Amino acid sequence: MNQKEYMDSILPGCRIGQIGFFTKDIFSAMREWDVRMGVKNWILYEHTDERLQNVVVKEGVCDKNFRFYCACGNLNDGIQLELIQPIFGLPFYENYLKTHGEGAHHIKEIVPASRYEEVLKYYEDNGMHVIFGAEYFGSKFYFIDSISKLGVLLEIGNGCSPNGAPEDWKAPYPECLRRFK
Repeated sequence: MNQKEYMDSILPGCRIGQIGFFTKDIFSAMREWDVRMGVKNWILYEHTDERLQNVVVKEGVCDKNFRFYCACGNLNDGIQLELIQPIFGLPFYENYLKTHGEGAHHIKEIVPASRYEEVLKYYEDNGMHVIFGAEYFGSKFYFIDSISKLGVLLEIGNGCSPNGAPEDWKAPYPECLRRFK
């Protein structure tokens, strides 16, 4: 059995759908991806402890109050790029940025809704636990502590875009440059 067949037997229906990057300046990062790579379809979200729903947190990962920016845009092949800029209250994000600097942070595995709990359990059973996650108007995401086993941080998501988030919590590029900065 080759590697693809093996992974399909464990995690059927799952696929890599996103590459995530950390940045100290999300606005400059969006401009650079626009100018250098033609990614123009960014949507910037301002996430806080009050805006995310059903937050799951490993102790010490984030403070009671937190805030971060998250911008999502798509490459031509459908792979989503995610830029994250911690603002405050997220030692998990802040320490990673201090230690590793700006750049690639995670890959996101898109998991069908019918397999979500099973896939999370698979990672738990293999010593890779959820360290931070939440829901945001139908979009689910969970970061898995996978660096020691896989060499990369893994995010599990349902692949749904937020539906119904208040307009003042998000803005498209380049409008977000005026609105949030």
